[in-house]
Amino acid sequence: MNEELLNSSDIKVHVPHIPAQMAEQVSKCCEELVLCHKDHILSVNVIGSALSPEFMLGQSDINLIVIYNDLEFDYLQIISSGLITRFKKFKINTRIISKRNLMSSAPYFPIDFWSMQQQHMLLYGEDVLLEPEITHKDLLWQLNHEAKGMRMRIKQQLWQSSKNIGQARKTVLRYFNSVILLSKVFMHLKNYPIPSSTPALFDEINKLLFVDANSLETLNQIKQGNLKLTKGNMYNAYEILFKIIKKIDDQAGSIKC
Repeated sequence: MNEELLNSSDIKVHVPHIPAQMAEQVSKCCEELVLCHKDHILSVNVIGSALSPEFMLGQSDINLIVIYNDLEFDYLQIISSGLITRFKKFKINTRIISKRNLMSSAPYFPIDFWSMQQQHMLLYGEDVLLEPEITHKDLLWQLNHEAKGMRMRIKQQLWQSSKNIGQARKTVLRYFNSVILLSKVFMHLKNYPIPSSTPALFDEINKLLFVDANSLETLNQIKQGNLKLTKGNMYNAYEILFKIIKKIDDQAGSIKC
């Protein structure tokens, strides 16, 4: 337990990929939330892309998870509309959960909670996020479930969004983020180290799943906004995603837990 973080509501966000001015605003929002609910909040954590080089200023949300000792509807009424407005203004996406729900939900959503455990920064309180035990068996179950579901849906998604490039881009990026996460889980289950840099990660995915690293970089360039998704390259983007999902689905069956 970090007594300094537990006893102070003075929260300072120091994240390399978030500009200092934005980090200061995030800190103030978190401090106000803690002051509202200090007797009930166990921990406040930054999670996700804000902690990685993948964070894109102006596009990426700053994701928080706030864990309560118990979460009552009365607590939510105390939060001012002004604080909620500031959270939206600074693209702070806040997930709130009680410790009881955290512990009971982890076996049913193991990939989500494993991902949070792998990439989080404690801002206040205790590191409760590390308490749920995420087993390989649970991860493998969800990996198979997600891969088969994505494999079944992706062609349908292409058909539905083929006439709307904006919608197609959102779908491609959603699937790309999911594919990268599932690839990390696959690597974890195969006991391979997960590189922190994007190029090294793409290289490892290529080695393990025999996926062309250039194909992954094409999708990454679309995500970064350096390559525009058009009707001409849209089908190729979906095909790349489908091939990766198929590889994960086919090879997940060989993993023994």
